[in-house]
Amino acid sequence: MAQASAPQTTVPVRLYPTPEQAALLRAHTQEYIGTINVLVQALDSDVLPDGGKDTTTADFTAALPSAVKNQALRDARSVWRRSFDLGIVPVLRRPICQWNNQNWRVAGGEGGPDRGAMRPAYPFGPTWPLAD
Repeated sequence: MAQASAPQTTVPVRLYPTPEQAALLRAHTQEYIGTINVLVQALDSDVLPDGGKDTTTADFTAALPSAVKNQALRDARSVWRRSFDLGIVPVLRRPICQWNNQNWRVAGGEGGPDRGAMRPAYPFGPTWPLAD
C-alpha cells in the first residue's frame, strides 16, 4: 500500500537585498551557470563517463552549497541530453539562482520579533533582516 506524502507548500518570496547582498547574489548566479557550463563540457568530452551517472558533488569543485551543486549536476545532465536534439552543445548565459528548503532557515519563532520569518541562510552567511 502506498503511503500518502505530506502536503507541500510553495511560497513565492521577493528579496530586497542591500547592494552588498545583491553583489553576492550575482556572484552566486554566475557560479551556478558557470558550473553547469563546465559540467556540460565535461560530459560532452567524456571527462565524466557514462553521462555522469556515477558523478557526485565530491567529483567537482564549486563555491555552492552541496544541495545546489546537486541541482547544478542534474541541470547539466539535462542540458547535455538536450544537446543531442539540438545538434549543438548550448552555453548557458542567463543567470539563475536556485533555493530549496535546505538553503533557508526559520528565524525568530513563537513570540520572537520575526515570528518564524523565512530567511536565506546562503550565500549571505548570517541571516540578514527582511525588508519592512
